[in-house]
Amino acid sequence: MTKLLKILSPSLLLIGGCASPIGPSRADLAGVLAISSSEIDRLRCHDIPEEPTEFGCRYRQRDAAGQWVRQDVMVAMDGATWVIIDGPGGG
Repeated sequence: MTKLLKILSPSLLLIGGCASPIGPSRADLAGVLAISSSEIDRLRCHDIPEEPTEFGCRYRQRDAAGQWVRQDVMVAMDGATWVIIDGPGGG
């Protein structure tokens, strides 16, 4: 048992030290934008300290020509559902 813990300990530290994702997942954002999650890349969100249910997100979205275009959107949790409160727009 001790040998097993020595093997697992570094992995458990990595798992325990990971920060939780902030804001919607790629699949959640794709759902609210009514697009495929494969059309979203490099999603990064930040919280709004004054509004605990609101998040600002920056991501890239594939356009009709297949090029990646940077976008920004503000989203919020409304009960158990994500809603857009501003955007999306070029970032």
